[in-house]
Amino acid sequence: MAQCFGNAEDVCTKGRQMPVHYSSPDHGFHTITSPLATQMPQAAGAAYALKLDETRQGDCVICYFGDGAFYTPWRS
Repeated sequence: MAQCFGNAEDVCTKGRQMPVHYSSPDHGFHTITSPLATQMPQAAGAAYALKLDETRQGDCVICYFGDGAFYTPWRS
């Protein structure tokens, strides 16, 4: 509930994220970003960091984005 109200009692993000941006640093779950398609370069950087870290060879990065992540107003 603390996260839904966006207050400092939120143990994960201290009220700094929107209510649907769940995270648990202790479990390796990080918050998502709201602006469209900004997670792609972040995911690429995180994946490259994992590739360089030989101790994290079984880990992966997943990036979701839908057809709403790109809009061209000139398309008919």
